[in-house]
Formats: sequence, C-alpha cells, structure tokens
Amino acid sequence: MTLFTEEISSLKLLVVDDDYKKIETLIAMLDFPEYDLNITTATSGKEALKKAFDTKFDLILLDVKMPDMDGYDVAKTLGLRKINRNTSIIFVTSDTEEDADMFRGFELGAVDFITSPIIESKFKNKAKLFLGLAHLANHLSDSQEELKNIIQANKKQAEELERTKSDLTSHIEKLALEKSISISEKKTVLVLREFERVIDLATSPIFDLDTNGLVKQWNYSMEVVTKISKQKAIGAHWDAIISNHRSNDSIHQVLEDSIKGIPSHSTELIIEETLDGPVYLRMDSTPRFDSEGNVIGTTCICQNVTEQRNTQQQLIQSSKLASLGEMSTGVAHEIAQPLNVIKLVAGNILRKALGNEYTPEYIIKKMETIDIQVQRASSIIEHMRVFGRVAGEAPELICVQDGVHDSLILNNQLLAAEGIDLQLDLVDEPLMIRGNATQIEQVFINLIANAKDALQNIHGKKIRISCKKISSNAVLTFEDNGGGIPEIYTDRVFDPFFTTKETGKGTGLGLSVSHGIIKKFDGTFSCHNSDEGAVFTITLPLADD
Repeated sequence: MTLFTEEISSLKLLVVDDDYKKIETLIAMLDFPEYDLNITTATSGKEALKKAFDTKFDLILLDVKMPDMDGYDVAKTLGLRKINRNTSIIFVTSDTEEDADMFRGFELGAVDFITSPIIESKFKNKAKLFLGLAHLANHLSDSQEELKNIIQANKKQAEELERTKSDLTSHIEKLALEKSISISEKKTVLVLREFERVIDLATSPIFDLDTNGLVKQWNYSMEVVTKISKQKAIGAHWDAIISNHRSNDSIHQVLEDSIKGIPSHSTELIIEETLDGPVYLRMDSTPRFDSEGNVIGTTCICQNVTEQRNTQQQLIQSSKLASLGEMSTGVAHEIAQPLNVIKLVAGNILRKALGNEYTPEYIIKKMETIDIQVQRASSIIEHMRVFGRVAGEAPELICVQDGVHDSLILNNQLLAAEGIDLQLDLVDEPLMIRGNATQIEQVFINLIANAKDALQNIHGKKIRISCKKISSNAVLTFEDNGGGIPEIYTDRVFDPFFTTKETGKGTGLGLSVSHGIIKKFDGTFSCHNSDEGAVFTITLPLADD
C-alpha cells in the first residue's frame, strides 16, 4: 500500500505587482513541470485582497511598493483572515529594504525577500522550496480517507479473529469438561483426536505443550506464520523453538505459569526470523486438566496482529508528517531568520571590505555571528530529520523534560506569531522514563498544536505546560485558556478521525495516535475542562534504573 503517490500536484499561486510586465517576468520563471500551477494575478493591493477573500493560495508573491496599498498592509490584512493566515509570502521589491522593514515583513508572515534585479536561479530555488512544502501538506490531507479505510478493514478482521478465538476457547473448555467425566479409554482417545483435529483446522495459530514444556500440537496456521514445520516442532522443547526469536522476556514466565495452571491473556510474542520480516502474535494461554483436576499441559491461542502493528506504525508516521506539514510555515520562519541574519552580516562585511574600513577584530566578531546562526539553522534541520524518520520498536531511556524542550524547537515561532504566552513549570530533577524519544515528542507536539488552534479567537492567549514527580510516575499537564472541549465530546476526543476542527483543518488522528503511544509505554492519557479551558494529563511510569 502507498500512502503518497507521485502524481502531479495542483497548486494555487497569487502574483501581485502594480507593474504587469514584472508579473509576466515572474510567471515566466515559474516553470516547474512537476507541479500544475494555477496562477492568479493582481495589479493592486485591494485587488489582491478581493481575490484572496474566498480562495486559499499555497504561495503569494507580493510587491512591497504599490501606490494604493503597500505589500506590508496587504500581508497584515491577509493575516487577519483565517483562509490565508498561514500562506507563505515572498516579498518582491526593487529597493534594498531597511533591516527594520525586513523584520516587519517576517513578522507579518513573510518567508523571504527577493530584490531586483531578480536572479532567476535563486528565485526558482526559493519558489520551488515553498511549493514543495505546500505539495507535502496537500498530500497529507488527501491520505486521511485511505487511512480511515485501512483502520476499518483491520477492525473488521480483528473482530473476526476475536470471534474465532472465542469459539475455539469455548470448544476447548467443552472438551476439557468432557474429559473430566468418567468415560471409557476409547472415548477419551476419540475426544483427544477431535480436539487435535479442531486445533489443526483452526485459522488462528495454535500450539499445545505438555507439563514438561514439550510441543504436542503445532497447527497449520502456526506453520504458516512461523515458517517452522510441524515435523520440526512436535516433540521439541518450546524454549528451543521460541527463545531463538526476539520475544518479550516475560514469555518464558507466562508459559511456565500456564503449565502450573495459571492462565494469561494478550501476551505479545515476536517472531523475527521469517522471510517476510518480524511477525507479531498476541497470545492467550489456557491450562488443560485431566479428570482429577491435575494440569496436563497448556494450549496457546494466538492472533496474528502484524498488519495491525504495521498500520499503527504507518498512522504514527503519517500523524508525525502531518504535524510537520502544519508546522511548515513556522519551520520556514525558524530557518529564514538565521539565514537573513547571515545575509545582513555578510552585507556589512562586504561594504566594509569595499571601503577598506575593516579590522581583524571586526571580521572575527562578524564571522562568529555567522557561525552561531549556521549552528542554529543546522540544529533545526537536524531536529526535523530525526523527528521525521520512522521510530524504532525498542524503548530507550529518555528524559521527559528534554522531550518538552525538543517539542518546542519546531513550535516556538508559531506560538510567538500567534501572540501566545507560553508558561513552563518543569521540575528540576530529571524524570527518566522508558519510551521512544521521537514518539513522546510527537505526543507533546500534537497537544501544543491543538492548544494553539483552540486559542484562535481568544484575547490573552496562554498555554501552560507542567511536569512533576508524583510517587513513581512522571505527570505532565498541558493547559490552555481556549474555553475547553464541549462536554458532549469529551468521551470521544481519543477516537480515530474524530475532530472538532473545520473540514480540512485536521486529520482527527493526533489524539488517537498519541493515546496509543502513551498506552504502549504503560502510561495513561486523560482530559478534562478547567474554568479557563482544556487540560490534558499524561502519566508515565519512571524507569527503575
């Protein structure tokens, strides 16, 4: 299955300049065969606002100097309207802008400035970058319906497997009851043969052990899943077969307890050495008894949940990419700021050099400034690369407070642009948990993004993040003053594809995926309303070591 296709993407551009010849020049340079560009033009600021009133554009090229309304006023008005509030804007000017004007432009939503004379290669590279970001965001939105169908199909398959397991368990209990009744040896043999036949024909993977741990039954479905033949398995000790695979350490104790008469439920068994990659089984073990109540073995009924696990991983990755797409404008600002500082410093050095006015101390100081900004941009790019890659399965030792700070690297600019007062109350003692750093960060980013969206029409916007140690747990709370969640929806916020946002504004996967991540690491995730807004609480067990 492919979540994102390589088809040509249709993107909408708005080109604004009071000189139509300049508009034609810019359009001529927008030659990107990989994109189907729908270009709208305007020769004044008022005309641009009229055309952007009910049309969502992916990129706006905006002239700064226009007679009726300059580009900065146009950008400011666009920012007041929800439809194009997050659209990337590139200002085009024939003059060298003052530093204060450039900073004003970036505050109003600009991602870059282009000055005349325009260098075609540089212009095309910048335009292609922001068109690519818009292309990614559009594809992420289109994938929602396909992911929804996958979850529904997997849910149906899981229900069918659950019914099969229930029927088999009932049949096994019935056979065990029949064996407890005083019957003839011949009838006992017939019952055992029927029992073995049912197991062998079952669609669920099943194996059977005696009290010494030797495999007595290994059905066809188990052969198919593990690629281990019945001939090889029957008579072998279960430890020699299963312990060669990368399984949970608890699987040994589960089977030993079952042989002693203690049942277990939903234990995960990972079988790694197959031609098709790792296989994930959910195993229930049921002790078997003789007519006198003595344990004579255990039957282990499994469900192949590999496809479900793979789909969950795809959902986590898709939700992560959706978060990156929603943060693309903020990331562009974060990267553009150090680049613009470098540009300004380099310009100052060039002017000093041309006038032979520089000193070694001056050059060293300016180069140190450039080095700091390069490190800042590199840090942002590296963080995006690490956050975007597929997370591994094995849990690792991570610090909760580091996860909060890392989640803010890609959100600080967006929060500042929205005028949100971010309040952090993190305990000084490092709280260490076992989990996956990128997935924990993904949960925090989802909660911050949801809080930001809830504050769209609020004055005095606030987000408060706290972290403290309670008993042997790390407890985090994410609070906002956005009015809270309607009571009729509080029981549904963690359901897949449920969202209270406008159509096209969210996938409805963020909280559902986040809930699954927290649950996977033995934590709890809940929400309630305070007097001011919504409060989400995460509890994670602290690591022992």
